[in-house]
Amino acid sequence: MKFTNEKRFDLTPSQLERFEESFVVDPITGCWLWIKYRDKNGYGRTTVNSKSARAHRVAYEHYRQVKADGILDHIVCDNKSCVNPYHVEVSTVRANTLRGTAPSAHNARKTHCNNGHPFDKVAVWSGYKRRVCSICQKEYARRWKEQQKDKRK
Repeated sequence: MKFTNEKRFDLTPSQLERFEESFVVDPITGCWLWIKYRDKNGYGRTTVNSKSARAHRVAYEHYRQVKADGILDHIVCDNKSCVNPYHVEVSTVRANTLRGTAPSAHNARKTHCNNGHPFDKVAVWSGYKRRVCSICQKEYARRWKEQQKDKRK
């Protein structure tokens, strides 16, 4: 992860005023709820200097005075419309995936195959890395060879 002190979104006073009129503060959760346009995924969107950006990233970089380049941002409160810069955390792709509930996150957390054997190898097929269990892989290869013998008969 790389951080620089140079801000990406340097808001002018009028832009800051417009930005702050675009959210309301939830007194219970502390979330800054975006009330303007949200994208198809539910994240607030805004325009700064003719560039469209996610509102929580603009808030993070403006209020915390940090430019976060080449890394993902994760909304800790899990409210996609929240733009509170103190509810945003920067993370790697892997860390962000592991936090999730999608099938990719579920599979990334697995340590054993469906038969209970530990994943002990990494195999590469068509450019994709995949964790495999060598016991099941050997069994699959043995069965495949048997099928090929049967087809030749």
